[in-house]
Parts: sequence; structure tokens; C-alpha cells
Amino acid sequence: MLVSILFGLFTLLLFYAAYFLWSGKATVFITESQSEKARFAQNFFSFIGSLLAINGFATAILVFYRPLWLAFSVLGVISFCMLIFIFGLNRLMP
Repeated sequence: MLVSILFGLFTLLLFYAAYFLWSGKATVFITESQSEKARFAQNFFSFIGSLLAINGFATAILVFYRPLWLAFSVLGVISFCMLIFIFGLNRLMP
């Protein structure tokens, strides 16, 4: 029961992060207003937002059906997406 609640909270966090990236509010991370970099950043943030939304649906499935291999696979994919996001942010920073 506790694992279901934790996966449910994690699902909500992933959906909120996906909304934050999709809505364009994540451009506050970009300090320079170069048009080329801003366009790339918006495409990058929407790509990461869609990955997080897909992973949010996967963790929503884990609330009800959670074999161990699937739980660790989803968490590994989410960790990889977060690494891509961090490296992308590092590339976008001046």
C-alpha cells in the first residue's frame, strides 16, 4: 500500500514537471536572450517534457501493477531522462 502511495506521488511530480517544461515556464533557466539558443531551449524543454509525461504514465501504471523488473526499469529510464535534462541545461548555460 505504501509503495502505491509513493508511486502515486511520484506520478504527480512527473506530470507537474512535464507541465512546467511544456508550458514554456522553464525558459527562466535561460539567462541569455539569444534567439537561436532560446528556440533550441524551447524545443529541448518540450522534448524533455514529453519524455517526463510518458514516464508519468508509466509510473501511473506502477501504482496498480508493479513487478520489480518494471519498477526498476521505469526508474532507470527516468534517471536517464533527468541526466539528459541536466546535461542539456549545462550546455544551455553561459
